[in-house]
Amino acid sequence: MEITLERFLSSGKKADILFTYRTPETGATSKEALARINPLLRDIGPLTRGRVYSPLPVYAQGMDRLDEIIEEMAAILNPERFPGYRLKFFKELPDKDPTDNPKLSTSTPRYRPDKSLR
Repeated sequence: MEITLERFLSSGKKADILFTYRTPETGATSKEALARINPLLRDIGPLTRGRVYSPLPVYAQGMDRLDEIIEEMAAILNPERFPGYRLKFFKELPDKDPTDNPKLSTSTPRYRPDKSLR
């Protein structure tokens, strides 16, 4: 599904949950980090008052488990219908980067093509 940026930002103000394709390796370490990467996202609902979910590494290898991924998304969207559900494919991002982890950089990550693919 494709929508315009304007519609995404307008609808996003009313949203409570955002599923991002970004992972910690691409900078999605927190809501704060996502806002740093793309300042246009700063005011959408999931970043200001809601929840943001990032895929775990197993997600990329789970296309043969699409039914489980959809079930997990349903559990995130309707937790009252899935009491005790434990996430396997996504993780909820914290509001801010953990300050006690020196491996997390505060700078925006840059795309670096894999030289082995050349």
